[in-house]
Amino acid sequence: MKYRIMLLVLVLVISRLYAQSATGTISYLEGEVAIAQNGTYLSPEDVTIGLKVGAFDTVETGADGYVELQMNTPASGSRVRVRPSSTFYFENTPITPRASNMILQLLRGSLVLKVGKLLRLDSYTVQTDYAGMTVRGTDFSVDISQDRSILVSVSEGSIRSEVFGRSVLVEPGFVALVDQNARLSIKAVDSDDLALYRQFWYRERLEALKINASLSIQHYSSLWDRQLPRLRRAMTSLESNIEVFQRWADLADSPEAVLPPTSEIIRDKIALSKAMLALGTVLPVAERAYYTLLGLEDIYEQGYAQGQFSAGQYRNAADFYDSFQEYEVEMRSILTRARWMREIYEVLSSAETVFSNSSIPGAHPTLQ
Repeated sequence: MKYRIMLLVLVLVISRLYAQSATGTISYLEGEVAIAQNGTYLSPEDVTIGLKVGAFDTVETGADGYVELQMNTPASGSRVRVRPSSTFYFENTPITPRASNMILQLLRGSLVLKVGKLLRLDSYTVQTDYAGMTVRGTDFSVDISQDRSILVSVSEGSIRSEVFGRSVLVEPGFVALVDQNARLSIKAVDSDDLALYRQFWYRERLEALKINASLSIQHYSSLWDRQLPRLRRAMTSLESNIEVFQRWADLADSPEAVLPPTSEIIRDKIALSKAMLALGTVLPVAERAYYTLLGLEDIYEQGYAQGQFSAGQYRNAADFYDSFQEYEVEMRSILTRARWMREIYEVLSSAETVFSNSSIPGAHPTLQ
């Protein structure tokens, strides 16, 4: 009986990622919308209504882009609307048919979520640089401005916004604000005035950013230059073991796959663990620096940020963006591939954990 139970658990480990392909389904789109799956961007003709979007798939909208996704959760009617010039991905997906723990990583732009009535164990979280917004049933939006400030507004229900352990409850009639220095505050705004206030907030942040555009670009270019070599080293190491990722990706794509022997699972985990640890450290910083610099590039192209840099290897913003634009497309692909590797590594780690905690002969103790 014990072995039958373990077999069932191992099948669930593999089927868990297989089920993630239906985390969300595109129900409407217009303008420029890009989707990356399995580490590569789909061709534009493949991004259509009905396309399923899974964990760690990147969803991007251009300046004229907009997309709606119906989410595959126990809470019926839940959907996410992605406004123009936005990038996000699902990090966690429903684990059982009766409960979900969903995290949406918002890298830039704006999301609007309509969350249906949730079960007791359900939760939704929108995660940004340093703020998390957790709900149990509501209609709300999260905006990130080009200077990384955050605006959280609620049309219905409530949401808890948290920054470094401090939290506020946001309900209709109020908005939560997080400035670029991670200071959290709450402000009264009439529900009928939310759209106007959002426009005012964006305009205010943009005007402040124009004044300090050179300083902001200098700061983030320096941060990017520190993270880029670390990101490339981690990715080079992981790419040298691409056959391991592909083997587990093939297993994850088959709901009837049989797990390999324990020794092979442990071998694969050891082969990837050091570089994955390095990637996990650098990726959140690198991807947010990258998308911030994309937003600041718009400011630069409008004729701002003309001053000289006071430090770093670049003379000014023009000098930096001449360099940045050379590998901008390459970095966009590297970041999406890194998310795919995280997705596959989660499946491998789940399989290793099952074996480590079992009493099946030959099971390996938990890796340190």
